[in-house]
Parts: sequence; structure tokens; C-alpha cells
Amino acid sequence: MLQEQPQQTRSLDIPRDIDAPWIDEIDSASGAPRRTVEALRIERGWSQCELAGRAGLLPDHLRAIELGMEPTLPERQMIADALGVDVASIA
Repeated sequence: MLQEQPQQTRSLDIPRDIDAPWIDEIDSASGAPRRTVEALRIERGWSQCELAGRAGLLPDHLRAIELGMEPTLPERQMIADALGVDVASIA
């Protein structure tokens, strides 16, 4: 009989006195809130294909970034420019 494994949850380093579910991380150096690419994209109502097109990336590559692949600095900048945010605000 197989036993269910407990699901792992992503632990975020967010002070517990902040009630801001839109924050995905807190920058350890500056203390500024950081958002995931996916959260920023969804907030704008954009599909992955739309953001990928605006950023000049292939949709499959953007999907990989949203799933955890670390983007290069130029890719990070292209995504930030497409989203209209500072590159440092992207988690």
C-alpha cells in the first residue's frame, strides 16, 4: 500500500507582520518586495505567449523560467522591460 507523501510548500522569507499576499519574496539586501514573473504576468491578464512576445522570448523558454529556470541577466532585463518594472523587483 502506498502512503501519500506530504506536499512540500515553498517557504517565503516574508515578515509575518506583512499582510500582502502579492509579495513572493523580500530582497535580502534591500528589504524590497520582489514578485515572480508569473505573478506579474497574471496581474496584467497576459498569457505566457503574450509576455514572451513582448519580451522577445520563445513561449517555451518563458514557461521554463516561470517553472524555476534561472534567466540570464539580459533575459531578466527583457522581461522586466516588457512588464514595465525594475529588474530588481523580479524574483
